[in-house]
Amino acid sequence: DSYTNNMHKKGRVTKKIMNKSFGKLLGYFIGDGWYEDHGIGIVFNKLERKTINECKNLFKEVYPSYSVSTTKKDNVVILYCTFGKKNMKVFRDLVGKGSRNKKLSPTLMDASIDVIEGLLNGMFNSDGHQQKKSACFSTASISLAAQIKDLLLKFGIHSGRTRVIRTD
Repeated sequence: DSYTNNMHKKGRVTKKIMNKSFGKLLGYFIGDGWYEDHGIGIVFNKLERKTINECKNLFKEVYPSYSVSTTKKDNVVILYCTFGKKNMKVFRDLVGKGSRNKKLSPTLMDASIDVIEGLLNGMFNSDGHQQKKSACFSTASISLAAQIKDLLLKFGIHSGRTRVIRTD
């Protein structure tokens, strides 16, 4: 369809799709998402109703031609959007694949402040938490952690990194 064709230009993301909503959806994906067949899934705790509805609406806004399905399993809700290999390539090109290999592309690092704000908001809403007087974001990717630090500086926010070694 024309929306998808406008999204791609020689394998790159066009400015039409790069907006705050897309950034936020990508942030949720970075935090709690995965690739599957011809789409992506994002998992939420079933108690996060407001966040689930927000993410569902982001999918509908960013990918209006594609349906979003919801699966409830134990204490989680999974949102799944099937949108084909071409759109999945966009996600892979922007953030990589695998928790330890996540890395933001130069396109994202140089995106507008609105896109970056949406991206950080989605990431901190998914894999972030409040700790005393600071906010924390958890990732297995050293590259992504360094990039988040750089993105926060664009907002004048100074941050640090802490390595946590799991013993379980």
